[in-house]
Amino acid sequence: MLEKEFTSLTHQVLGSNSDRDLRGTGVPVDMIDGVWMKVQPWINKALEFGNGEFEIGDIYSALIDREMQLWIIYERPENHIVLAVVTQIVEYPQKKACRVVALGGENHLLWEERLVIIERWAMEQGCSSLEAFVRSGLAKKMKNLGYNSIYTVVSKEFLGGDNSES
Repeated sequence: MLEKEFTSLTHQVLGSNSDRDLRGTGVPVDMIDGVWMKVQPWINKALEFGNGEFEIGDIYSALIDREMQLWIIYERPENHIVLAVVTQIVEYPQKKACRVVALGGENHLLWEERLVIIERWAMEQGCSSLEAFVRSGLAKKMKNLGYNSIYTVVSKEFLGGDNSES
């Protein structure tokens, strides 16, 4: 059911940006392999700025298993993909949120006016917020879009900190 909603409600014409005809859409699970080679390097680069929560294989598996969603912005008429975003629905005990897990592409500024696509979809899924763990520079840019910095996450890695059970 999520995939039906995901594919049928997300395509948006985004207008032009510096004479560019940019459009955005959610990518149905059966089309992920067709765009993966293009978006995988961008997602991998975004993961480098994380704290080791995900590897690229984890993201791919979660997309195929419909645990995460892939979004693209592409330029017409060539359908050239210029940006990719990975999201995940998170169900907290008191609320449901859509989390941006990774974002990357030719120019990060291309997504700013197009975030509304994901916001609308998240609301349709019953989410009460959209959240992202971002670096401070991006947090400042997102403030202009109406996003508030709620808290800062700090982390300290422990030597031999593998939490897997033996």
